[in-house]
Amino acid sequence: MPVGVKPRVNEAREFLEIAKDFKDPREIIREALSNSWDARASKASIKFHLGKILGSMKRKIMVEIIDDGEGMSDTARPIGASEIEGFFNLGDSQKQAGSIGSKGHGTKIYYKSNGIKVTTWKDGTRIGAETEVPPWQTLLRGIVPTYCYATEPDGNGRGTRIVIDGFLAKQAEFKSLDTLSGFFRPLL
Repeated sequence: MPVGVKPRVNEAREFLEIAKDFKDPREIIREALSNSWDARASKASIKFHLGKILGSMKRKIMVEIIDDGEGMSDTARPIGASEIEGFFNLGDSQKQAGSIGSKGHGTKIYYKSNGIKVTTWKDGTRIGAETEVPPWQTLLRGIVPTYCYATEPDGNGRGTRIVIDGFLAKQAEFKSLDTLSGFFRPLL
């Protein structure tokens, strides 16, 4: 009888399942605002627009999230990944265990797209990161999408800018401000 057999995890299937768990596409707004809040941002903006699909009359949903928070670093922690790696990874969140976001699932809603591009500044360093392949289509083929990032000294920037190219949602979900504002409830 075999002994010491370690169970394996089908990584692509787990990423896909977590991204599918976000049933309401407006949850991208909640995720963006939650992360900006956690980064101690005093300002955050979320913009939606329809971009052209090259060679087609069709359009795609583009999402841009900008905040003036603390940004993410590429400095590895003693245990786990850096903040920028944790953004793309699963289960490498830097948030306190048991708090909202501590599992690192939220940003996986961004994987429901053709691409993710992040620019972030922290401690005088600018990081540019982006997916190398279309995340959603790659996950559907059973492959975990790859990303790359580069750093450079830049003391002029602040915060984080995220662009989600071709977010996979029905355009009708984002047709008006009334539709979006109905998603939020006032805090009492």
